[in-house]
Amino acid sequence: KWITDGVYQRFNTQFMMMKQLEQINEISDINIQQVFIDDIESDGIYDIVHVGIQYSMYDGFESKKYTRLNDAGPLQAMDFWSFIKKSGVKEKDLYHTTNCPNCGGNLPDDAGETAKCPYCSTTTYLGDYDWILAEITQPDDYYNANSKYEKQGKFSKKIREQIGEKQDFSLQLLEDKASNGYMQMMTALVTKKPEVARRFVSDVLFDKLESQIKSQPKFVFNRLYLNHVTSFDYFRKDNKDNIVIALKCSSQKIKNIDTNSPQFESSIFAKDEVLIMSRDAGAVKPQGSLYAHSCPNCGAPIKDTIEINCTYCHAQLNSTKFEWIISDWMTANEFYTYKNSIASDFVIDKKIDDLDDMFAVRDYALNNVLMMIAADGKIGDDEMQFINVLAKKWNYDLNKIQGFLMLAKNNKLVVRMPQDAKQKQKIIKLMEKAANIDNTVTAEERALLEEVKSL
Repeated sequence: KWITDGVYQRFNTQFMMMKQLEQINEISDINIQQVFIDDIESDGIYDIVHVGIQYSMYDGFESKKYTRLNDAGPLQAMDFWSFIKKSGVKEKDLYHTTNCPNCGGNLPDDAGETAKCPYCSTTTYLGDYDWILAEITQPDDYYNANSKYEKQGKFSKKIREQIGEKQDFSLQLLEDKASNGYMQMMTALVTKKPEVARRFVSDVLFDKLESQIKSQPKFVFNRLYLNHVTSFDYFRKDNKDNIVIALKCSSQKIKNIDTNSPQFESSIFAKDEVLIMSRDAGAVKPQGSLYAHSCPNCGAPIKDTIEINCTYCHAQLNSTKFEWIISDWMTANEFYTYKNSIASDFVIDKKIDDLDDMFAVRDYALNNVLMMIAADGKIGDDEMQFINVLAKKWNYDLNKIQGFLMLAKNNKLVVRMPQDAKQKQKIIKLMEKAANIDNTVTAEERALLEEVKSL
């Protein structure tokens, strides 16, 4: 009752992956050291508050199936939690009561995926009554991505000019639907059950997913994170509003898990992907939400199914008449090809790399070089000297270097690469140089290099 659909699905998907790995995550000694409001913004008829939380805890992963995944130790970290609520509504406390904020009836202990009151059918997590958690972001993504101020800036204004001032439109909630749908697709790929994602995607995208599921060897994610989900462009085509969503996803796969020789990716890799969210121009407010298991036409409950018609009113579930549907999913490079192939005018015409506008090429390089020298579990004097030379050359603040180093030593860095091909090659050459500093390229370093080159 306290989290949006998108946050729920992120948790749900990760738990499903852990179950497949027979994995548990033990946390203890949680110490919240600081909580502060970092920013407040408006998004249509909604308010968003970004809250920083600094904490420490013991964090331990243990897998009965693959013991090499076991990892445990103390963690010092900071997250940014974004809460959403409708502007001007009086808060009805969802955090210190078990009663429905609308009718006062007792809410069930386990609200499940829909979080509806059993008496009046009120949905608690839409921001109508209290602040609801809509996103959790790590500091590097929070500070580097400019998405947190786009919702109340020129971009949001241009989008609203195109689609009109509809009362149900919110960029934050649209991005939440994109998160939910993306995680449903990832679940479908891992479980090889396309019906999991059926109601969220267009018929064309469903065929694409089904084909990929049939041709792809069985795998599971050891780690799967959405670093940020950002609306960044708009176009109108075939009388549909289309909003382009950029996703930065960090993941680590175990491939060929149905064989005697599963293949473990050596590191967590970040990649940029694009979703196109489509809805009919002039669409009216839906009676329910596909993303909360209810028919957008009549509001009746629906189950995970490959059937695309409501069993009550027979309306097409994945229709763009009422709801935002994922009409396409592609890599960043595929998106640029797609963009050049259609005649539609893009309102913003922004590049995906622009979304990390504070993450310069030197940051990508330093991040990946540190991952390389820490790949074998130790950082030698020669390697440290190489880092210091780079830091001096690139005019780095020593405090920032220490932060990178701490993350590298704790195996918390994620491989990041820009989209630009020439910049990628420069970074790969630096990583190769870092690997050869001690005149020995270890198996771990070699594996990381090969994986980076294949991105």
